[in-house]
Order: sequence, then C-alpha cells, then structure tokens
Amino acid sequence: MSARCQIISYHDSTTGSILFPSSDYRNIFVIVEHDDFDSFKNVMMNNYQQAVKMRNDRQQTILHVIVLRSYAYVWIRLLLVRECDLSAQDVDGYTALHYVCERDDVEMLKALTVKIHSTMQYLNNEQLEKIDKNCQKAFRTSNKYGITPFMLACFKNAKKCIEYFYEQHQEICYEQVNQQDRFGDVCIHYAVARNNIKLAEFLLSQCCANVNGSDSDDTLLRPSPLDIALFNKNQCITDLLKQYNGRTKLRVQRNTSYYESTEKATL
Repeated sequence: MSARCQIISYHDSTTGSILFPSSDYRNIFVIVEHDDFDSFKNVMMNNYQQAVKMRNDRQQTILHVIVLRSYAYVWIRLLLVRECDLSAQDVDGYTALHYVCERDDVEMLKALTVKIHSTMQYLNNEQLEKIDKNCQKAFRTSNKYGITPFMLACFKNAKKCIEYFYEQHQEICYEQVNQQDRFGDVCIHYAVARNNIKLAEFLLSQCCANVNGSDSDDTLLRPSPLDIALFNKNQCITDLLKQYNGRTKLRVQRNTSYYESTEKATL
C-alpha cells in the first residue's frame, strides 16, 4: 500500500489533540494541569463517573486541583453536578473548601457552596439532596489539625470568607466558633494571637464566642485568649476581653531552649 493510501492516526500527535480531544479519564490530572479545556469537557461528558473518583499523588480529587488552579465557576459547578465529592480530603486533611478559605477566595467559596437550583433538568430531587448533604459534610470536615474551613478562615484572617459564612451559613459560625482544634485552641485564640481586634470583637459579639476559649477541664493547661493578649502586650484587645469577663489561665513564655541548644551544637 502506498504512503498516500495509508490511514494515519492523529490521536497521539499535537495536531491530533486539537482534532480529537482526549476522553481518557486516566489522564484527567495531566489534562487539567495543562488547561486542556476541550479534553476536560470531553472527559466530563463521557467518563465522569471514573474521573471524579481519581486521586493524584497527594490524594487530591480533580475538584481540589481545579480549585487550586482557579478554574472558572462553570467548571466548578459541572463537577458538583457530576457528584464529585466536596468533602474529599487530601493527605493534609484539606477539602476544597479549606483551600478557598485559606486564600480568602470568596467567589470560589460561593461556587462550591451555593445551592444548586431545583430547576436543573437532568438532576432529580434525590441527587440534589445528595449534593447538598455533601456540602454540609464538607463544612464540618476537619483537616489533620482539627480545623474546619470556617475555623481556617478565622486562622487566616480571611475576612471575605468569614463574612460569607455569617451571611449565608450563620449556623456554621455558631456551631464552630467554640470548636477546639487538635491542640485545644478555638477561633478567638487565632484572632487574638494575630492582634485582630475587629475579628475578636466580631466573634464575641456576633458569634457568641467563649471569651476564655473553653471552660472544660482538658484546656486548663492551655493559655486563654487573655493570656495571649497579655503576651502580645495588646492593651486594646486585653481591655476588650476583660469587658467580656475574660480570665487568665497560664502565663505564655517564649521557649528559647531549643534555639540555644541548636546554637551550642553548631559551634
């Protein structure tokens, strides 16, 4: 057969990738990393059941990755209606919500959490309820440090995300404002440690934060927010906490023994 008559496969060539976008779900992470939107759409149309279950070497789903790469709203919503698990956690225990709160990306937070409308033609009520329950689960999922997305927003001073939680999901604020992380600290500890008096006042006055962090016996050996304010020598926050009957528990001291021993060891 002459070269002219031979049938040439273009699928694996550069030009062929334009003519025949990939639909191989096994390449989904490569497709996303190279912003190959045609192939991404092709996979989501033909092999989404397998694609949404895939994990990369950090145990991230495709939803984690497109959130980190700041994909457009339409792609985020497409993955949600394709039942990609919003509460899925990577090796650090982060969900996609953790990542958006960490960088105060409120528009991405909206894309992930705004309820999908019941007029969506190809989704039945059972599917819509499943997506909503998955979202509620993601709100309450803690990373490896015991921190939920709302708590992480407070830890990172993510003002826009905190405001969104309070305006649209107020029950999460009330439920988690006094929730302890793995070390026994709560949101008011984070705000005071960062000298953020506006956030501290907001948590106390609007979210009913416990001014002492917690009154449970297992936190007796943890500094109170007032102890932290005194350590930071922040008189304004100290006065604010005292107005809410804040108490001291332990004196916070900077431990220099580690640095001293390291310095001696390297002399």
